[in-house]
Amino acid sequence: MTYYAYGEITLKHQDWIEEYLGKINQFIKKHRGTVLSRTTRMEKIEGARVLPTNVILVEFPDRSSAVSFFEDPDYQPLRQLRLDGATSEFTLFPSEDLIETGTQ
Repeated sequence: MTYYAYGEITLKHQDWIEEYLGKINQFIKKHRGTVLSRTTRMEKIEGARVLPTNVILVEFPDRSSAVSFFEDPDYQPLRQLRLDGATSEFTLFPSEDLIETGTQ
């Protein structure tokens, strides 16, 4: 089943961005991921919380591929760059519709 990784990133500083963006796609592709959206252009249509500065949505063919991406030992130094330079929240979820599956 297809899985999505959704990330919200709020920058602390920009010193890390060039190095991170220059390398991140190779790790996403290594784990068979596809970037569906990576943007700073968001607009709130409901709710009161403050929006992050960046969002990313990556599609993976299955949960295992998504977890392997986040746990890849070669990715960890790059991940640490992001963790040091931004506040991040990532969520992993399957491609399903609870109405269609009858699951709640």
